[in-house]
Amino acid sequence: MGEFDVHYGAIGSGVREGTLVKVIGTSTCDCGCRFRGKTGARHSRHLRHRERRDLARFLRHRGGQSAVGDIFKWWVEVICQGNDALHGKLTKEAEKQKPGQSGLLALDWNNGNRTILVNPMLSGLLLGQTLHTSQTDVYRALIEATAFGARAIIERIKEYGVPIERVICAGGIAEKKSDAHANLRRRYRLHHAGRRFEPGLRARLRHRCRRSRRCA
Repeated sequence: MGEFDVHYGAIGSGVREGTLVKVIGTSTCDCGCRFRGKTGARHSRHLRHRERRDLARFLRHRGGQSAVGDIFKWWVEVICQGNDALHGKLTKEAEKQKPGQSGLLALDWNNGNRTILVNPMLSGLLLGQTLHTSQTDVYRALIEATAFGARAIIERIKEYGVPIERVICAGGIAEKKSDAHANLRRRYRLHHAGRRFEPGLRARLRHRCRRSRRCA
């Protein structure tokens, strides 16, 4: 059976109604679902293995950001010119700043906007720069831009009646456990999936792949 990789990642990380899975890497993919049945039973519904045979019972929702890790890759390779020591120094300094401390405001549209505007031609933006602005200030603003972009997507999904009570973060960037993202989404329970997946998922997927090859 065919499916997008991020959809399998969402199932493996424990997506269910009320839980949004964010796979964070060079870009982000946000996956959530809503049960089609009665509202009163929604919190007891879970995408268990026996239910995945009939995903039509759930409305699946997906959004994302066009650039997250790509922004930081550009920062390391272009601004820091590949200097790991400089990047490490700026990272430690940025961690000490409070949200919005420098007064800078950045947008994460460096590679366009996937959700909500759906426009690949948009570009990033940095506002509030002064003669006192430092590299650390800019770096921190970019981190906060990706966090605010993530929050905007969550708020839009909720506007359309999809319940979100907790957020599970997976992928390469998520393994670094960004405090900025956690602070901006503190109203939700934030969890880190890492490389752990729901028990038995890998084995079941391998079994299905072998059956598919035999049927072919």
